[in-house]
Amino acid sequence: MTRLVAQRCYDAMILDMPLTPGAIVDFGIDSQDHHRALQAAARNATVEQLDEVLGDGPKITAFVAEYASQFAGMTFKTAYDDMGPPE
Repeated sequence: MTRLVAQRCYDAMILDMPLTPGAIVDFGIDSQDHHRALQAAARNATVEQLDEVLGDGPKITAFVAEYASQFAGMTFKTAYDDMGPPE
């Protein structure tokens, strides 16, 4: 099952609508270039594939490189990347 934030992010990107603050944080969107890159990748992928990378900067970076090669080399970082496993 796809998480709601991923579904809303995907829908907004397909429809060229603004993202929610949660999607901006969860997908590491720090600039217009990050937004354009993730949008280009989302338009070439499925919502399930977008959901798989939610909250993981290195996975988002790889997702963008795979599905929007013109943005390869762009790095994504989320607020969750530096968190260790729960104790």
